[in-house]
Amino acid sequence: MGKFSTEKHITEADKDRFGYIQLAKNLVKNILLEMDLPNCFGLYGNWGCGKTTLLHFMQEILKNESSDTICVYFEPWKYEYAKKNDLTLALLKKI
Repeated sequence: MGKFSTEKHITEADKDRFGYIQLAKNLVKNILLEMDLPNCFGLYGNWGCGKTTLLHFMQEILKNESSDTICVYFEPWKYEYAKKNDLTLALLKKI
């Protein structure tokens, strides 16, 4: 079974039709790079609204603009039916 079209995350700037690149740049510049450390940043939104696309763009911007920032990309939804300890161990392993 193939993926739904909403599961095809945009990774190229030239395919961004909703302004995610500019939003990602603004979030990185005005929030992420300005936060006092240690800190954490997350996005909350409905399925298919573009969270993954936005996070991928933000991660690329951070790779290029901040040498002292480490991105940890974790998808907890993959552990929706797992035990709490499995989720915790998976997150720790990712970190």
